[in-house]
This record gives sequence, structure tokens and C-alpha cells, in this order.
Amino acid sequence: MMDEKIAIYLRLSLEEDGNKQESNSIKSQRAIITRFIKEHNEFAALSYLEFSDDGYTGTNFERPGFQKMLDLVKKGKINCIIVKDLSRLGRDYIEVGDYLEHIFPFLGIRFISVNDNYDSIRHIGGMDIALTTLMHDYYSKELSIKVKDGMRIRMKRGNYITDTPYGYKKISKHQLVPDKNTAPIVKRIFQLTLAGKKTTDIAKELNSENIEPPIIYKKYKTRENLKDQRMIWTKNAIIKILHDYQYLGMSTNHTVENSQIRAKSCTKIPKEQWIIHENTHMNIVTKEEFEAVQSILKKRRKRTVYKNTEKKEKRATNDKVYFCGYCGKKMLVSNGKNPYFYCQSGKYLHTGNCVENKFDKEAMERVLFEVYKKQLSLINKNIESLKDKQMDSNNNHIEELEKKIQYYKQKKQSFSNLRVLQYEEYRSKKISYEQFTAQKMELIQKQEDVEKNLLSTKQELTSIQEEKVLETELLDKLCKYADYKNMKEKDFIVQMYHAIERVKVYSKNDIEILWKFDDMLKYLLDKNRKKVI
Repeated sequence: MMDEKIAIYLRLSLEEDGNKQESNSIKSQRAIITRFIKEHNEFAALSYLEFSDDGYTGTNFERPGFQKMLDLVKKGKINCIIVKDLSRLGRDYIEVGDYLEHIFPFLGIRFISVNDNYDSIRHIGGMDIALTTLMHDYYSKELSIKVKDGMRIRMKRGNYITDTPYGYKKISKHQLVPDKNTAPIVKRIFQLTLAGKKTTDIAKELNSENIEPPIIYKKYKTRENLKDQRMIWTKNAIIKILHDYQYLGMSTNHTVENSQIRAKSCTKIPKEQWIIHENTHMNIVTKEEFEAVQSILKKRRKRTVYKNTEKKEKRATNDKVYFCGYCGKKMLVSNGKNPYFYCQSGKYLHTGNCVENKFDKEAMERVLFEVYKKQLSLINKNIESLKDKQMDSNNNHIEELEKKIQYYKQKKQSFSNLRVLQYEEYRSKKISYEQFTAQKMELIQKQEDVEKNLLSTKQELTSIQEEKVLETELLDKLCKYADYKNMKEKDFIVQMYHAIERVKVYSKNDIEILWKFDDMLKYLLDKNRKKVI
């Protein structure tokens, strides 16, 4: 037990309030788990790592604290996770079950839920784990319905409950006033549009003056999906402002809706179903200005709709792998006889690396093609040796574990037989009651030890067998990539794009390629090294 590496995981959702929040607070969870650790000798002398997600829902597992912990689990730095109760791990019945029944056992993780009296190494407890996770899932869905109903009531009262629009700030929970720093920018965008300026040119003008775009001004710099992207004004940001009725002094609620709990995308609600209240705050533009701008945008939209449709039809799926190395945005492809790629940020800037970041598609494909062939050559060199070593190592290990299991089963049976003999000796008065009791307790302890060893060996065997299946699947995938000698060049290029995760382009002579098979090969090579050691 002394090699156990412990992690304690804490989570609190924003929706949990009142007495429930007090009982589930991060502080409360920490106290319960640390008390549990101190009260159990097998953990008391060990140190632990703490991971927490304060303000994150339990209906999905895309939480920074949980993902950081999982990353250390995969690296073998953690092999025991302790939580206050199963709802802290998550509230999605299917995903929680998947972690408990498949992911954690496969990774060799011992999982303990203190309040549920659940320990995966024993698989015993005073409750039904499946029923408990189902109840947590139901609670989350019921809570979601209550929250939605409450929000709908506040919307109908005219309360402002959505994000504060750019150009405004809140002076109370539901009260907006124009922001002296950004309201003039909104006014200017409408005036420039009325003067005939295109949205792309407006974005370029604001960027040249280093005016922070809405996404920066609202302090979203730390969002994970934006961390590698340079934030600038874009055509879409301008259009979003020009279409927003809130600048008329209206509150517009229920414009989008989630189809399910914590869905990653929202469904747009038809305008006639919006909950609109007029004169809820001071307007930034007049009704006449707003309607005139809508008329201009409508005319522009009619002129470009056919051209945009053509672009979508021509856009190949393999064009989606190219990203600008400077701003992180997906690169766009031009339409014409000689298509080329360019950074979309370059449209909105006067100078800088993004403006100059362009390359010819055919020239780039020739470079990628040569690099891809070299990568496959390296894979081929490793595949055969990996296959041989995988088979020998796994088969030997499985054989050893099967022998162990057989040994423990025989031991278990021999102890049972011995207990029968001891009882017969006691009944025939060959040994005293005290001797019989002492020998019986000693045998029971030995039986429990054997049972524990038998269980852990079976779990290890299952883990090795699952690992063998995974390794075989990964090797099969690598073999498919590597089998290219009889492939036509056209098909080979298609396969190449399927193998590319993304290409970061800094210039036509400076690129970084991320291959989908990199992680597969690294995983197999690392596993092979550990087996050799």
C-alpha cells in the first residue's frame, strides 16, 4: 500500500445553493476526505494531491481540475482517487458508469467514494452504485428544469439575465447603463456602416487603432479554447453588434436554448418567440439608425449569398487542417484557378505576420507529402519489433498471472479443507476449544489475504488483457497508415490528410505538423520501454 499515490477530487457547481451548497462546499468536501484519510491506517502516512473544480457542472467531464488529474493518472503519477460522494465525480449516469466500470479499472485506479461507502478494490458497500449514479443524473436534470423555469419567470418580468452586451455595463444585477469606454465604439460602428463602409474595413480600422474587441474587453482571455488565438476585431464581431436589438434600449431574452443539459451548442429560437421588453435601459442608437443599418446589411447579404454558397461547395475537407501559427485561427482558401491559403486575421490588420502569412496549396501539399512518406518510413521500422515484443511480453505476463490465479484458488481450497479438519479435531476432542478458536481465526485471516490477492490478480489480468486489445487496435491503425506502397498517389494524399491533426503555418518555409498517429506510436513505444525495464 505504501506505493499508493493519492488524489482527492473536489467539485462544486454554481447551481448548488442554499443548504445544499453548504454541505457540498469545497471546504466541507476537503474536511470529509481528509478525516477519512486520517482514520484509515493504509492512507494516514501518505501525502496526497488535491484537484478541484469550483463552479463547474457535473453533467460533463470537461473540467480543468478533473482533466489535469486525469492527465497525471495517464502518466502513472496517481493510482487512487478519493471523492466525498459520487455526485462530486459527475452527475451523468452513463459517463460516471463508464469511468467506474471501464476507464478507472483499465488505468489501474482505485476509486473511493467516502459517503457512499464505495471502494473499487472491494466492490462492496451499503448502496447500489448504479442506482446512486442514476439518481444523481435525475437530480441534475430536475435541477436544470427548475433553473430554466426560474430564468423564464425573470425574463418575463423584464429582468436582464444574459451576458452584458458590449457597450454596456451593469450597475445592479438586472440594470444596464452605457459604458463610457465602449458605448462610443458601438455608436461609431453604426455610423461607419451608415456612411457605406464595409464591415471588414470597419474591423481593420478598429484593429489599426488597437481598440480591444469585445472578447478581450469582457475579460475572456483565459478561456481554454481561445488561449492560442490572437483576439482582434473581425467581420462577424461587427455584424453581431449591428444586428443586436439591445442597443435600442430593449432587453432580448430567450433568443437561444439548449436542447439538453450543458449542451455545447445552442439552438436559435425564432424571433417571434423571443421575450422582448422595450425601454429597459438607455439606448445607444436610435430606431431610425438601427433600421437603416438593417436595410444596408440586407442588400449586402443578397449580393453575397450565391457567392458564399459556391465557396461552401468548393471547400474541401482537407483544407480544414491549416492554422495560422501566429494567431491560431483557421486559414482560409481563395477561390480561383490557382488557390492559395491566407490567414483570415490578415483581412483585419494593416501590418504584421498574419498579413504576410500566405502559401500556395499545391506547393504546401508537395512538402507535406514528402514529410508524410518519411513519417511512415519511421513507423514501418517500429511496427514489426513492436508486434513481436508486444506478443511476447503480454503473453508471458498473462501466463504468469493465470498461474498466480490458479495458485491462489488452490490455496483458498486448501484453507477450506484445513478448516474442516480442524473442526473434526475439535469435535473428536483432539484439540481444545481455545486452540480451535485460535487456529480458526488464523485461517480466516489467511483466507482473507488470499482472497484479496486473488481479486487484485484478477483485476491486473483484466487490465493487461484490455491493454493488449488496445495495443492491438493501435498497431492495426498504424499498419493501415504504413501500408502505402501499392497505393495511388491521389489516394495517398487523401490518406495523408486523414493522418494530419493540424498544420501550424508560420510561413511557406516554416510549418509545424501534428500527426494523429503521433500519440499512438508514442503510447506503444512508452509501453514497450516499461515492459523492457
